[in-house]
Amino acid sequence: MDRRIGLELRKVQQLIKHSIAKKRAEENINLTHGQVRVLLYISKQDKPVYQRDIENMLHVRRSTATEMLNVLERDGYIVRQRSPHDGRLKEISVSPLSLQLTDKMDRHMDDLEERLIKNISEEDLKIFYKVLDQVGENTGENA
Repeated sequence: MDRRIGLELRKVQQLIKHSIAKKRAEENINLTHGQVRVLLYISKQDKPVYQRDIENMLHVRRSTATEMLNVLERDGYIVRQRSPHDGRLKEISVSPLSLQLTDKMDRHMDDLEERLIKNISEEDLKIFYKVLDQVGENTGENA
């Protein structure tokens, strides 16, 4: 087979990112894909969110998460406050500014998901997810 899994995954990932970026530009939302994911994640949690939760969700290093959260806080999208349970930790919550955007962003993500699975049978989707899980396991990392 001439196709390589890593390259194909990268190609599809780029197509998805470009589609999302185009929609954000149309809606005049000046956030990166990662920032949108973080805001949606935080807004949907019913328990306190900490930086380590963001690191695990995005599969990124502490320094990367810190940089992203600093920008989101600076731009008024999130608020960080000391945890009442552990003074070493800061709870992260979305600001009122983010609440205005999260519904719109969530709808965009749902629309994209519908486009991605269009004309794919339930059986094929199950196989696709199974293969993705296997590929993730084969990397030797926690996928």
